[in-house]
Amino acid sequence: MPFEIVLGDLLNQNTEAIVIPLVPYSGPSSKYSKITYERAGYDALLQARRALPIMVDGECGMTKGFGLFSDYVFHARVSEWFGGGEGERKTLTHCFTNALRIAAQNNIKSIAFPLLGVGSNRVPPQEAYVIARDAISGYIRAHDLTLNAYLVIHPSIYPDIKELCDELSVKTEGLEVALSKREVSPQEKFHAYLERIENESRIAELMDCSPSTVNRIRNKRYQRAPHKSTVIMLAIALGLSKEERHDFVNCVYSPYPFDERDELIEQLLEQGYTNINKLNVELEKKNPEWILVHKSKGDVIPDLDIKKNKKEYKLNL
Repeated sequence: MPFEIVLGDLLNQNTEAIVIPLVPYSGPSSKYSKITYERAGYDALLQARRALPIMVDGECGMTKGFGLFSDYVFHARVSEWFGGGEGERKTLTHCFTNALRIAAQNNIKSIAFPLLGVGSNRVPPQEAYVIARDAISGYIRAHDLTLNAYLVIHPSIYPDIKELCDELSVKTEGLEVALSKREVSPQEKFHAYLERIENESRIAELMDCSPSTVNRIRNKRYQRAPHKSTVIMLAIALGLSKEERHDFVNCVYSPYPFDERDELIEQLLEQGYTNINKLNVELEKKNPEWILVHKSKGDVIPDLDIKKNKKEYKLNL
């Protein structure tokens, strides 16, 4: 399906490119824009944005995605809304169509859009939705594009999403089905868990590692998958339930639990050994090599792809 509407977070979409509003030359000011730049690597993305040529309303520029899931970021210059009588609909439409045009020219196969214009640009939500839907679907049909485009609506940013869907005669259930049809990658799931980190220093203290280690994992600044011990400690520090912990570790090292050491860790956690130092005391009694210690290098697993075959699975103990 070339065009889908999904409920979710733009930054968690497993697409080749995402589209964001062009921020000022000085840098992002809104909370979500700051999160986007921090996730990508603030200085790297800002430097790339500053290298873009001067654009007028409706134009779009492309940069690398750096630490984001997506390889590319499209920066769309969105105009302010003054009631709709000054050509705002046309320029907002151009934000979508120019992004699609550039994506097609660069052989990009998938792209995700937010509801551009909502927020500081003051485009009414209903207008933003209709413009986005018509612009994306219309351009794809008119130019017979084969790329997959997604309009991502974030419920937390958009608290009245159900009312919007009702007003537009779009069933919320239909949106949820569209989302469920997309396979969520292990990478998406892994970093969705990491969004629960509120205080990197506190998590690092619980893991007995440096805050920079947590920051690198959180912001995807690594070339190798984090070491298995690090992932397990992170799951414990996050306070994940048993089911969530298994799900979290399996995003990187599958299957989990895998061996006798994993089984013992799970048994001890069930017994209340959630303090990593106390947990390590018990593990050391069984085998000194089993203790949970952060190591800088783990398995080489591009994009955190799961290794499902036990024969292919490598333990770094």
